[in-house]
Amino acid sequence: MNKNIALIIGIFIIMAGFFITTPLAPVTFQLICIFAGAIWLWVTHSIEMGSIVALTALCLVPGITTGAIITAAFGNTTIWFLIFSMILTYALSSSGVLRRIAIYFVDNPAAKKNSYWFMAFYFLAILLLGSFMAPTVTFVLFFGLVKEIYDLLKLHPGDRMARNLMIGTGFFASISCAMTPIAHTFPLMALGYYEAATGVAISYFAFMQLSIPICLLIAVAAYLLLIRGIDKKFDFNSLHFERTNWTWQEVVALIVFIGVVICWLVVGIWPTTFVALNALGTIWPALVGIIILMACDILNIKEACSKGVAWPAILLCGTTLALGKYIAATEYGIIPLISSLFVNVNPTSILFIIVAFTIILTNLISNIVTTTLSYNLFVPMIMASGMVSPVISTILIGICASLAYALPSSIAHIALAGSSGWATANDMMKYGAILGIISIIIIGVIILL
Repeated sequence: MNKNIALIIGIFIIMAGFFITTPLAPVTFQLICIFAGAIWLWVTHSIEMGSIVALTALCLVPGITTGAIITAAFGNTTIWFLIFSMILTYALSSSGVLRRIAIYFVDNPAAKKNSYWFMAFYFLAILLLGSFMAPTVTFVLFFGLVKEIYDLLKLHPGDRMARNLMIGTGFFASISCAMTPIAHTFPLMALGYYEAATGVAISYFAFMQLSIPICLLIAVAAYLLLIRGIDKKFDFNSLHFERTNWTWQEVVALIVFIGVVICWLVVGIWPTTFVALNALGTIWPALVGIIILMACDILNIKEACSKGVAWPAILLCGTTLALGKYIAATEYGIIPLISSLFVNVNPTSILFIIVAFTIILTNLISNIVTTTLSYNLFVPMIMASGMVSPVISTILIGICASLAYALPSSIAHIALAGSSGWATANDMMKYGAILGIISIIIIGVIILL
């Protein structure tokens, strides 16, 4: 669709709320139209345009001031945590330490035993390192590494090993994104929406208590899916990477990052012990880490802000935080409307619906849009009804929205994998659909247990 036409349709959807009379309260219908129009523009036009138009339209709603909108959008700690964690991971990536660690995983005697061991170590490297990096950054890092592996092993396009390594690079980048909220937009957005609505933060430790077991099970399933038909006795003797000594910049960058992660986890594990640190919020460890790296001349803050921060994602996150605040407020009438649709549905079914809906949707359209839509459809209603834990629901949305495997429309790295020449878009769709179904089943079983 032509973007100009998409823009006109989006504006029409939004403005319909201000000119069409319905049985709903005017403000309720206005917010519904703004939300629907924003989603339309995010999918058909661009993240930036959809966000700007939605924020502008919110200013027209009676009773909602511009100052309140700006505060709700960009006064939330989630925004700044996301910015700071992106800057921090950029420093780690640009220092070269991540690539060095990745090479240790694949260039060792255990990994070279046979194809099964090699693929296990390669995917494990993605899973671990990707837990602390944005999924697309993770994919780009390992895309360069896997191409070197292809050259050293003399693999060619069409070889099953080459194809499955590329598919797995995309899959495990997505799975790693679901493991932690650190530098990951979709889990952070879900947690941010909850904090904005309730004033209570969900700790990263609480998130990881549920996400890590789920993601490890999905990772095992993905591994078993991708080793099918692979020649076990593949020769890895030619696989050797040139190694250099660690630089002091790499050492400092790694120590600082580990320190930051420990601070995040410690506060979540022992909140009553570290009351003072907990009161400071989640921003301070990353901010301190950035200051240390700048003082050591390891981090160029201007470059990091330009290349390391995904500003469209920041703008969208702020927009959805503002929208979510007013959608979640019972006085605007949207929550009672949604709650009426699930009156006779049991709690377990609600959680399964959330999981299935979010995973299916995130494989069709943008992860960011999926996170926004799933949260605002389900969590405010859950809060109002008390049917199931809104914390669990929020965490599940953050996890499931990250699990994009199939279509290039979901997230950039899946598109990159499918257009790499080593795997096709059809390969990603076929294997991604299978893994998506498996993921729904795994999480569904965990819910039942």
